Amino acid sequence: MTIWFSGDVLFCQNTAYDPQLGWQGGEEFDKPTYIQTLKRLCELPVDCILAGHHLPYLRDGRRLVGRAYVKALIEWR
Repeated sequence: MTIWFSGDVLFCQNTAYDPQLGWQGGEEFDKPTYIQTLKRLCELPVDCILAGHHLPYLRDGRRLVGRAYVKALIEWR
């Protein structure tokens, strides 16, 4: 089992694979870099994601990361 402590990279507010994109409040936040990071994270194995806030995501974490990547592409491109 692979567990990630994701901090503020992404959040999960419910158990329906509905990710919330990471904290964007810093002046150094760069949307293209964030999208590229999510793309790279999609290639890594993960089962559980423990974010800095909200609910822990205890199964199929890779699916949650993939959905976050798609959501970022749709909302920010």
